[in-house]
Amino acid sequence: NAVAWADPATSRVRFLFPLSATEWSIDPGWVMTMQNAVQWLTFLAELSGLPQRAARTRAHECLWFAGLEEARYRSVETFSVGMKQRVKLAAALVHGPQLVFLDEPTNGLDPAGRRQMLELCKSLREQHGIHTILASHLLPDVEFVCEQVMVLSQGKLRAFGPIAELQRAEK
Repeated sequence: NAVAWADPATSRVRFLFPLSATEWSIDPGWVMTMQNAVQWLTFLAELSGLPQRAARTRAHECLWFAGLEEARYRSVETFSVGMKQRVKLAAALVHGPQLVFLDEPTNGLDPAGRRQMLELCKSLREQHGIHTILASHLLPDVEFVCEQVMVLSQGKLRAFGPIAELQRAEK
């Protein structure tokens, strides 16, 4: 699931991972070898080129942001569905992106977990300046998180613009 190439400028191997936080699949056999969320995120941060100490610091920061500070030393395979969604969000952020793609980040969450995830997604833009592309068929989620929308139907762009303008045009 990763593409690797040799960076001729640094002679280091670089990795490219899927950009969507929800596209990460957590293989229990593999996660067991990583043991806990801090180790897993540190590993991902190191793959993106961060030195080990900076990678570990960044892993802690991202787990704190995702609300997993109390569970960060637990094995990821013991996490609930909601916790796994949040650790995947943390994994998408660990390398410090300016843009994240989130594909149905509330999938499988109970109402409280869904609200928490939406708050996190909204704060990416508002508090951290990270641009977010949210793929969702749930209009309330889109309205809560996004300022602008693109409506796709059968692979074609049907509408694009600020949510408020599109809602006014619909009426």
